Amino acid sequence: MAADTVLVIPFENVTRAADLEWVGESFAEALSEHLQADERTPVTREERLAALEHLGLPVSGPLSHASVIRLGEEVGADWVVAGHFRVQSGQLRTQAWVFDLSAQSLSEPVEDVDAFEHLLDAQARVAWRVLRQRDPVFPLSLISFQQRRPRIPISAFESYIRGLLATDRDQQLRYFLSAARLEPAYAPPAFRAALLYYADGDYASATRWFRQASTDRRLGPQANFYLGLSHYASNDYRQAAEALQAAAAQAPSAGVWNNLGVVTSRQDDPAAETYFARALQLDPNDASIHFNLGLHYVRRGEWELALRALDRCLAANPRDTEAHFLRSYTLRHLGRLEEAERARNQAIGDNPALALSLERRRFELDRLRTEFRPRELSREVTER
Repeated sequence: MAADTVLVIPFENVTRAADLEWVGESFAEALSEHLQADERTPVTREERLAALEHLGLPVSGPLSHASVIRLGEEVGADWVVAGHFRVQSGQLRTQAWVFDLSAQSLSEPVEDVDAFEHLLDAQARVAWRVLRQRDPVFPLSLISFQQRRPRIPISAFESYIRGLLATDRDQQLRYFLSAARLEPAYAPPAFRAALLYYADGDYASATRWFRQASTDRRLGPQANFYLGLSHYASNDYRQAAEALQAAAAQAPSAGVWNNLGVVTSRQDDPAAETYFARALQLDPNDASIHFNLGLHYVRRGEWELALRALDRCLAANPRDTEAHFLRSYTLRHLGRLEEAERARNQAIGDNPALALSLERRRFELDRLRTEFRPRELSREVTER
């Protein structure tokens, strides 16, 4: 059975105090963390923001019930959690609702009252009560549920959320690093800092922070995924393979197996064939995986196997210039010269600059999966 997709919307700040705007976003982040499980996959913040932009809805501020439903449908959510909070005389009052999109129903409100300094405890209780409301025999006690997420200082959590809301890259990094240093065991700010370094091409810094986040229950698979990419970009294929093997052990997916095949192929490791086969079991029509398998066989001089893989790549994507080029190279080694010439013409035509570029990069045409897809991952794991 596929996992439910859950969207948590930032809670409305009915206090209207500007210095509390970060709290609304913090509910979306904290509840998404608490609700994540094998049977539930939260929509990421990036997916939510992209959907809001696509629908022409404001990225901040309250949404009408109709807009909440449109947003949930846009991201493919099964249910949506929304709510509001008020802070008065040091007390935090929270109400939350669940929109069940399949049943087209709205739940009774889930309510909580606590001191504002206990914000994180309040958010855990709200998440637990939402789950208990949806499943009266939900197996975890409140204490057991709270223990699944490490306790962190509210100062670290606030710094992290302010980093998410910041629009300036340097300001984002300052907030994330501050949060990570305030609580080294708290993985999200370390992961976000690593992503910024990775985008900058600072792979040494990226590997440090991805590694810090790599043991986290929720973020570990994607931290190891990007750690592998960082090592790959630094031509450290051995450590790239180690990181991707950890990601595969935590939560395998076609993208992880594909990338593991690429980095082991770069080490002339015959295990690459097995990794590509696992990727194709999960995504048999992915032309890039067939291409990478063909390139692996080309490197090893296994021409018949290379031709078979490249033919499958071209069946999925007939206009793949690089696949036509490698197929031409393979056919030449098989002595099928006329076919090789036709394949070469399909690849480069009368473009000598392209021919020179492809000749020079012949063994470096690997196709990495560069984006981690958490919902795809959950679906693959669930369907195994």
